[in-house]
Amino acid sequence: MIEWLHLTDTQRRTSLNQAAVKSGVIPVAIEKDWWVTLVLKALFTTPNEGHFIFKGGTSLSKGFGLIERFSEDIDIALSPEAFGKKYKDEPTHRYVKGLKKEGCAFTTGTIIKELAVSLQQTGLDLATIEMFAEAIDPLMRDKDPQTIYVRYRSLFEPHPYLKNEVRIEFGVRSLTEPFETVDIQSLLWQHFPNPIYAEQLSKIRATHPMKTLLEKMFLLHEKFQVINQRQISPEDIKLERGSRHLFDLIRMDDKGIADQLLTDPQFYEKLLLHRRYWIRQKGVDYDKLQPATLNFRPPAEILEVYRADYTTMRAEMIYGKSEDFDSLIQKLNNLNDKINRMVLSSTV
Repeated sequence: MIEWLHLTDTQRRTSLNQAAVKSGVIPVAIEKDWWVTLVLKALFTTPNEGHFIFKGGTSLSKGFGLIERFSEDIDIALSPEAFGKKYKDEPTHRYVKGLKKEGCAFTTGTIIKELAVSLQQTGLDLATIEMFAEAIDPLMRDKDPQTIYVRYRSLFEPHPYLKNEVRIEFGVRSLTEPFETVDIQSLLWQHFPNPIYAEQLSKIRATHPMKTLLEKMFLLHEKFQVINQRQISPEDIKLERGSRHLFDLIRMDDKGIADQLLTDPQFYEKLLLHRRYWIRQKGVDYDKLQPATLNFRPPAEILEVYRADYTTMRAEMIYGKSEDFDSLIQKLNNLNDKINRMVLSSTV
């Protein structure tokens, strides 16, 4: 795989352009995906890879092929066992805060060093990249997730939506189960293979899509609840790129993932209990995350922000089918109604 970097800039651009023609993905995104793939493969050969679970939107596209949307970041669930701690079903706020602090320090002090060694072992010259951890506020050392950046030299002009860096976020507050083993390969190799830069499939552990689906629903509910209750202004919440969550939910529903969730009320209860103790977002009533009151519909005052964001995403990030925004919202409403009818066996 690393041999691709040994080609001339012109040769590499040509390969990216050819892959773009076949895939419908813009060349700069294919370039970034190559770096995401390299980093992901290296990460899962580090000494602590047994404590990692690949999660989030990128796992849906690269791991399971459920969404045809370019996903540029790597989200990792880091097991507390990596630094000698145990997972608890109902931890105290103090315990979670302590784990966040230790997880942040472990990411910044240990994981980044192991990743550097692993990248070097692929044949990458570390002098050609910048790798660093996000700065930590001395007064808030319990940062979670903590982010490691791998910045590379792009072959293209700066892109407004795609930075020439791979973000790897490590969080200690995620459930690590359920998961499956998935195959990982780059879009370049998938759409324009060449023996000059032969690439082997890598098998890594990734969060089950059903968990990703429910986590996205919960995340949106939490974000929108504080807006609906006027506890915070929409201007104070990060909405940029937020429409991707709506798109991902609909694509997963199209592939039957929501129907899987409906047949597993025990998993819903388990994840809701986990979120109640491990997330504890200020201003959120976690009783409202019960199926009957779950609401992941965007509030009216942010619909136009999401509409504009979705328009940009369709042009720059989505390479498969996509409906217009109004149709997307209608499908989201239908999905929300379907979840609202779900019946749990107990009250969490």
